Amino acid sequence: MPESKKSNTRRYILLVLRVAIAAMAMYLAGRNVNWSRTWEIVKGLNLGILAIALLLLFINQTIVATRWYLLLRLQSIDIGLIPAIKLTFLGFSYNNFLPSSVGGDVLRAWYVTKHTPKRLEAVLSVFIDRLIGLGGLVLSAIIAYLLFPKTSGALPSKILLDLLTKYKWAIIALASAIPIILVVAVLLPKTRRLLKLGYAYMITTGRHILVKLSKVAFLYCCRPMWMLVFLAMTLFCQTIFIFGLWLIGRELGITVGFVYYLVFIPISWVIGMLPISIGGLGVMEVVLIGLFGLVGVNENNAFAVAICQRFLFWAVSLPGLFIHIVGAHIPEEFSVDYEKPIN
Repeated sequence: MPESKKSNTRRYILLVLRVAIAAMAMYLAGRNVNWSRTWEIVKGLNLGILAIALLLLFINQTIVATRWYLLLRLQSIDIGLIPAIKLTFLGFSYNNFLPSSVGGDVLRAWYVTKHTPKRLEAVLSVFIDRLIGLGGLVLSAIIAYLLFPKTSGALPSKILLDLLTKYKWAIIALASAIPIILVVAVLLPKTRRLLKLGYAYMITTGRHILVKLSKVAFLYCCRPMWMLVFLAMTLFCQTIFIFGLWLIGRELGITVGFVYYLVFIPISWVIGMLPISIGGLGVMEVVLIGLFGLVGVNENNAFAVAICQRFLFWAVSLPGLFIHIVGAHIPEEFSVDYEKPIN
């Protein structure tokens, strides 16, 4: 079989597996749910509240795009704010809407490297952007952990223990699968060949890459105030959308405090980032139902919130899909200014 056909076959198999995992996860999320009752709950949602949450998610993604644009400017790469917004929404649609294994971060990095000789710096800006986003999620969860009501019977430590107990076999299976996959990868001739090529490449060009990486890292480290600004932007954009979900939860009859959302939602997002489903479909829903269930929230109400969040993700992904269809994802002009990085 030709190599191209083998590659296409592997892609189809991976796609089928991701669809199957998404379907199985959605089944697990909804197996104990009264669908008619859940639909009644969702129908009772105030459309004004839903519109507010939709607007907050749109603002969230615009802030994310602005953060990435500023990170690029620190490297003297100026692609323009509007193109950065276009690429960010396009990446969001790839992550949440299209049945593709190409992540939005990879997409953003690929397009920028096609329009600037500072390719490594452009790729690293996407990596740093994602790292700041994850750092914001962890930090918001930690802050919310410290703010948990001390008199509550559902303290974070108890919730974590209950989760570990409930899903211990899934955790054991995942922990076992990782070393098995690594061993299989080493044993396969093709993978071994790729590892050898990667090692040879790092030996021959690794010094040059390390020098560039050290310069980029030094540049970011010399801008501590900018890093704090980026972190503040991250916390703000994440918090406003979680606030929108809290408003939806209140409308759907969930009475737990906002602080619980600040812990539960980031956890579901982080787990949903695992590339085992399509946009975390089913995975985030299972996690949210499980977490809210630990604080006494009815499964129908928790599933209703999860459905609303999924709807919001898809709705805000539509602009990115439109950008892709009309070809507006390729900016006409990228300028690279080596002399004037932002101060």
